[in-house]
Amino acid sequence: LERDGYLIANPAHNIKPKKQRKEKIDYFTIDQIRKLLTSFDLRYKSELRNLLIIMILLDTGIRNSELVRIKLEDINYQERSIYIYATKTNTFRTVYYSKETERILNVYRREVLKGVEKGPLFIKFHSEFNEPMQGYGINTQMVYRILSQRSKKLFNKEVRMNPHKFRHTFATYFIINGGDPFSLRDLLGHTNIETTKIYVDMSPKDLKTKHIKHSIISNI
Repeated sequence: LERDGYLIANPAHNIKPKKQRKEKIDYFTIDQIRKLLTSFDLRYKSELRNLLIIMILLDTGIRNSELVRIKLEDINYQERSIYIYATKTNTFRTVYYSKETERILNVYRREVLKGVEKGPLFIKFHSEFNEPMQGYGINTQMVYRILSQRSKKLFNKEVRMNPHKFRHTFATYFIINGGDPFSLRDLLGHTNIETTKIYVDMSPKDLKTKHIKHSIISNI
């Protein structure tokens, strides 16, 4: 009302917003990631697809809904980038993947997609014959099921595994490894930097490591 000229002064000007409790971010440890990435039997084509799903989630921090919408036409292989449509914010952004993910992607394209250059990146497999069904993309529920089955196989019920935990993991290690929150905001597709700041609240151990590395006294 003040902004639009209906009030001379804002009566809520001195009211401070209520402090929100910071929630603990649930993310994978390095040992858990190693165990996960080495658990796939790549003799099976569906396992190659499942490994690529996890590597893309870890390497880009994209949402589950964004993952299943990736088309081969959205990938720039020279730049190692993917053009993402964010259904949550109705916006587009570019994310990037590493050389390690590139190697798995190239094998997947050769062994599973068989030279197909258009259509969904992640495709369904025939349940009996473990053969790809070209042109038929996976959905978000399938991703949940793939991750749930892998979690039970590796960790029983001790470690929760869902797509958003991979997003938390990407964001947490991005900050721990020296990334800045403004770049992270753009990579995650957040519209508000406040949403991204939760990842800056690192554990004391991580802060100690950062202090040792960046302290002015340590670097004189």
